[in-house]
Amino acid sequence: MKLDTLRMDHTDACNIKFREETGAIINWQVNYLYGLDDLCKKYLRPNFTVLELGSYDGVSTELFASYVDKVTAVDLVKRERIMGVLKRNQNINFHQKSFYSWRDSNTDRFDLVYIDGHHMTSSVRADLEIAEQVVKPGGFISGHDYNQMPVRIAVDMYFKDRLDELELFRDSSWLIKTKP
Repeated sequence: MKLDTLRMDHTDACNIKFREETGAIINWQVNYLYGLDDLCKKYLRPNFTVLELGSYDGVSTELFASYVDKVTAVDLVKRERIMGVLKRNQNINFHQKSFYSWRDSNTDRFDLVYIDGHHMTSSVRADLEIAEQVVKPGGFISGHDYNQMPVRIAVDMYFKDRLDELELFRDSSWLIKTKP
């Protein structure tokens, strides 16, 4: 699958420089999935299961589906584009409901949980708590839009004792391995 065909629709925050005060400058490319593809290549295996909390149009959902056997996507809205993604990818199970409703009926555990829901600090914090409940021991919690201050604050606060383990990717995705 060509990444150019998976270009995301939003155009804000492209090529943002971050952490200049520490000398670590990252040029975000949030409009493209190159960083997420790097994450997938490095960490995903075909037999993995991925949970995506917030799938919007299904762009990242489809990328995950190209790497793993099973993707579960949860979003309140089933947009037109994601219906095409679902037709093309039989390994995606889409749930049109809130993350809380889905969690209350879920019994599965996932190798990777990717968070890209509402971007308020309190919402990201709540999504992190759900992720921690459903990720397998030794699995990965990950997400998008670390370049956005409310997301960064929530992630940094949640993993405050493990920030040195937080890996950042050029599309503003982030990832941390959970304890076994």
